[in-house]
Amino acid sequence: MSSVKESIKKRLPFVATAIRNGKINKYSNRLIRSYKRNWINSKTDENKIGYKILLEVHALEKGMTSPNPRYFGTQKIRNIIEYLDIYEKNGWRHDYAFDMGCGILIEYVRFYEEHGWNERPEYEEVKKYINSNGLTVGIGGTKVVLRKEMVADGAIDYEKFLKSRHSVRSYANKKMSESDIRRAVKMAILTPTACNRQMCKIYNISSDSIRESIYKYAHGLTNFKKGYIGMFVVTYDVSALCNESEICQGYLNSGLVSMNFVNALHSLGIGSCFLEYGDSYDEECEMKKVLNIPDNEKVAVMIAAGYYDEKTKVPASVRKPIEEVYRKV
Repeated sequence: MSSVKESIKKRLPFVATAIRNGKINKYSNRLIRSYKRNWINSKTDENKIGYKILLEVHALEKGMTSPNPRYFGTQKIRNIIEYLDIYEKNGWRHDYAFDMGCGILIEYVRFYEEHGWNERPEYEEVKKYINSNGLTVGIGGTKVVLRKEMVADGAIDYEKFLKSRHSVRSYANKKMSESDIRRAVKMAILTPTACNRQMCKIYNISSDSIRESIYKYAHGLTNFKKGYIGMFVVTYDVSALCNESEICQGYLNSGLVSMNFVNALHSLGIGSCFLEYGDSYDEECEMKKVLNIPDNEKVAVMIAAGYYDEKTKVPASVRKPIEEVYRKV
């Protein structure tokens, strides 16, 4: 059957295009179904309620940074209180999202007190909830940053840093240390994401046997030097998406996190290379099963990495001139 398909593809290119487009449409439909299953149809799922809290928290944080503050957020604080009650009702653990929800309520009260809005009904509503539930500590809110500190901390030769990083396919035969990997992940966590939902996860394939088994899902490993190749898989959580218009948001966020991650690795003397991930839906399911990745997460990026060799030959990868990229309109 495969030989017949190849023959058709060679003789009738438009048939090959139709087959490819059919696969793309099939994958897109399954992506939408995954979104509906993990967002619309699970209204009391702990994972999703957590993302809802983060969404409302970020909106309130932005409101608190307004140069001309006004009364705001009545419905949002009610939503957060409702979500926190769902946590308590179901006996869910007090995780990061729960702490963010508690923290923003405390900050909301402080914000209103700073502006003398203590008589507002929304202030009384939140204050009552805080007192009745004994909330005293939380995370989130706002902070003040100084220009001189940002300028001083950002005063690195970033252009030189970027020029020094290349897609590397040959690594030292040395396993990456867990401390270096964790440090790089901590830097990647600082990546801005949609409404601070932080929907991405980074999986380190540390087991030699599992790593060998997923090589077949990574495209472009042919020219890699044999030896130690570290493998990472970046996913995004479909539960974090608000509606179908955000379907591509997961890939965007994954791309941002992945870029910061490989730059962080580079700062630690670790080379890396993005591997094309264009597997079918069934292949993705197979790989997720091997890696124990839950159904609500989608694989977005695969990355190979390892410590730099003393000398490495890389593609020149000459970039386009700025005139072909930059337009002033």
